[in-house]
Amino acid sequence: LSQDTLQLPASWDLTSTDGVQTALQLLMPGPLAKKDATRLANIISTAHAHSRLPQQQQGPGLGYVGMTAGEVHPLLAAVDFSGCSSFFDPFSGSGTISQVFQAAGHTVTNNDLNPFWGAATAADALQPSCYLLPFQVIVTSPPFDLLDIAVPLLAAKAAVAACVHVPGHWLANPRAARQQWLSRMAAAGRVHIIMGLERGPSHKRCAWLLIFATASLKQQLMLPGGPCVPMSYPAF
Repeated sequence: LSQDTLQLPASWDLTSTDGVQTALQLLMPGPLAKKDATRLANIISTAHAHSRLPQQQQGPGLGYVGMTAGEVHPLLAAVDFSGCSSFFDPFSGSGTISQVFQAAGHTVTNNDLNPFWGAATAADALQPSCYLLPFQVIVTSPPFDLLDIAVPLLAAKAAVAACVHVPGHWLANPRAARQQWLSRMAAAGRVHIIMGLERGPSHKRCAWLLIFATASLKQQLMLPGGPCVPMSYPAF
């Protein structure tokens, strides 16, 4: 099981400024402007409203981040997942990640708040209760606006590793609390970053941020000579 000792409630209200601030102080403590918390609350409220629209009015979903199979392949080439038996994509969208993993012999359970995508479940992946089942590996591409909530939550809930598709600027230009959190994870030997991905539909340079449950698991699972190399930003 994950060695992360973070104690989280089963649920929280992320549709209010106070609720977002409370969640972030648990997940990624540090300074956060009230206007930024309000913006996040508004984004999440809109996403919830959108997910309840009749199917004929639904689109791909607010903040959906498209991916290509070519962005997923470097992750499989860099990490030995052969000893892992349970995979979860809580922000699955069109299911690109699960399709690539399935072709490699791994079964991924899909979830997406928007039932338009036809995932196995339509739970809110920003709620701790979405992770009651003990999945070993979480591999996903959350909406980029929600990463400060999603990344530490996924890291706390993955028993082996959380593999998160993030834009390069989220790593290269972190706000203070994010920088401190990433630095703590890196100091514990739990972080690996895979750069050099092809440009996906978002037209952004993205990366895979891997947060392992322990440093020893990172050492066990990382393959030597992968197509991408770990990068160390000055911040961490």
